[in-house]
Amino acid sequence: MCTTKQTQNSTGARTCRICQNDYPLNTEYFYKYKDKKGKENYQYYCRNCHRLKAHKWYDANLERASEQNKNYKDRNPELRSQKPYKHDTKAGVYMFRNLITGESYIGCSAKPRERVAHHFTPTETRSNPDLNKSVNTYPKQAFIWGIIEYCDKKDMLQLEEHYINIYKTKYKLWNKVKVK
Repeated sequence: MCTTKQTQNSTGARTCRICQNDYPLNTEYFYKYKDKKGKENYQYYCRNCHRLKAHKWYDANLERASEQNKNYKDRNPELRSQKPYKHDTKAGVYMFRNLITGESYIGCSAKPRERVAHHFTPTETRSNPDLNKSVNTYPKQAFIWGIIEYCDKKDMLQLEEHYINIYKTKYKLWNKVKVK
């Protein structure tokens, strides 16, 4: 019989087995999974440690990971059909996020998809040194991005400032814009 350390205390919190920090037992801090009996349960390590563990595995097993990614796309043909984006020519406000550090950047562009790809070019000189350091430190797989809202080119800057004001309390932002 396997004996494991009890990681859930009486207050409804769980101790992460990797970082040893106590977190509330909910989906904000722990991923859910189904055990062998089909019962839902929470992982024994926090989301942040889970991401770091996955990142280390990906670096150590690059060939296997790329093969799994290819197989996943082969099994899901709807993902392959997403190549031609119909919104490529629309302007919009986007969020660019580092999954490891949790830091984010909100930007706007006439072609947001091209702009985000441009963030990863080695010759890109960014006016924001924190964003520059993060992009140069972490691999591309550590970042995600998404369009917050499509808009007209004339409304881009106002919408960017609007979303910075909304998200500045929720996320740690790299933006160095003076906000109201």
